[in-house]
Amino acid sequence: MGTRRALGVTSASQLISFALNLLNVIVVARLLTPSEIGVFSVAVSFQAIVHVFREFGVNQYLVQATSVAEDDFRAAFTLTLMFSWTVALFLFVGSGPLSVFYNHDGVATVLALLAVNFLLMPFGTPSLGMLVRELRFERLAAIRIANLSTATIVTITAAWLGQSYLSMVWGAIAGQIANLVAVSIARPQGILMLPTLNGVRSIFRFGSISSAATLIQELGRSAPDLILGRTLGFSAVAYYSRAAGLRDMLLGQLVAVVNGVHFPTFAQAIRDGADPAELYARATTYLIGVTIPFLALLALLAEPLILFFFGDQWLVSAPLATLLCLFAIFTAPYALARLSLIASGQVSSVLYLECVVQAIRIAVLLTSIWLPLERVVPLLGIVAAIEAAAYQYGLRRYLGVGFAQLWKSIATASVLSLLTLLGPGLLWLSPIADADSMSMRFSLLALSGLTALGAWVAGLFLLKHPLREELVNVISTAVRFVRR
Repeated sequence: MGTRRALGVTSASQLISFALNLLNVIVVARLLTPSEIGVFSVAVSFQAIVHVFREFGVNQYLVQATSVAEDDFRAAFTLTLMFSWTVALFLFVGSGPLSVFYNHDGVATVLALLAVNFLLMPFGTPSLGMLVRELRFERLAAIRIANLSTATIVTITAAWLGQSYLSMVWGAIAGQIANLVAVSIARPQGILMLPTLNGVRSIFRFGSISSAATLIQELGRSAPDLILGRTLGFSAVAYYSRAAGLRDMLLGQLVAVVNGVHFPTFAQAIRDGADPAELYARATTYLIGVTIPFLALLALLAEPLILFFFGDQWLVSAPLATLLCLFAIFTAPYALARLSLIASGQVSSVLYLECVVQAIRIAVLLTSIWLPLERVVPLLGIVAAIEAAAYQYGLRRYLGVGFAQLWKSIATASVLSLLTLLGPGLLWLSPIADADSMSMRFSLLALSGLTALGAWVAGLFLLKHPLREELVNVISTAVRFVRR
């Protein structure tokens, strides 16, 4: 499958995933209180940390390996089985002490139930890795949609029936079951097999370093929920999570689309002898041409978006979301750096870089012992700047990507952002922006989106951005499809 088709298929599945996630977030935010959501957020943060060990870097190994024999695949299943079931036991046993630490029985209940997912995960996880390696993006898209649609339906139904924070647990378990069924249909030969120790050593060596790097990254990603939940309470966690959720709502989907295609194709290109610096610079040019203008737009419209989607009770999240979006602009050129380094075999360097970045993130978040939430979040700008500098160092040293190769793309994306913000900025500075009705908010947001999109498209052609060619191809394909 070609890269454009792969991106198209993956984009379609991510668009559907985004719609399902958005529906889930909007409905659940109106059915549950910030405190209820905060309980689940804290519990699922611990799950996310130990989730790193469920596959022990197996899928990344399968994607970047020069070749994968039958014994390698069975060894991958063996490691996944061992670590996933160990994590399930850890979650179940550790749920009690954690509930005492946070002084809430709900934390224990959520963690104990989420342990069920880890009992199911080994059956199908190596098959997913092989589907990625084989570039079977259509099958991967179908599996993702089956998982998320099931999880969304069950979560919303359970919340409507008054299941409180447990509604999200039932959704996660139902989604995992749907995932297993979908994988067994897409690649049935890899679901059940006999474990083996042949080939385990090489996978273990790679997986130990990869999992350590991912664990450190996940610790940093989950640190706001874990630390703020203890220092500032569950409501603070919920407000921060909603702010970060607004940033990640579309950005996370877009980066997931690109990374999902970039990682296996980048690894394959390196195996074929391509220049990694040129590959990275070209991919980043396309990516930040979208992400930087979009983050700037989200920063501008954070307050009206949060009021429209989530309601007045989440207004505290608005200025936090603006800051988080601005900080994400600093790290946008390095969104592909981690997986690019892993694809080129530099997994140890990723571990080193993540240790540096996440240690600083945790240190900043610990200031919440003395500072309120609205004073802690601005300090995360320091973390964003250090993360950008760290990965620029890694790219230059291991892939030969100098900042000069990225600067032109960054400058062009910045000018594109200014053009994109012009229309929405004028709209929200006008007197009509003071209207309180829901219909007027929707109209203003819709008009802001349309003017931003129009300015962005015009900017692509004005600045002769490479994305304009891709846009023309998409439009031409759509026209041909409609004329059939």
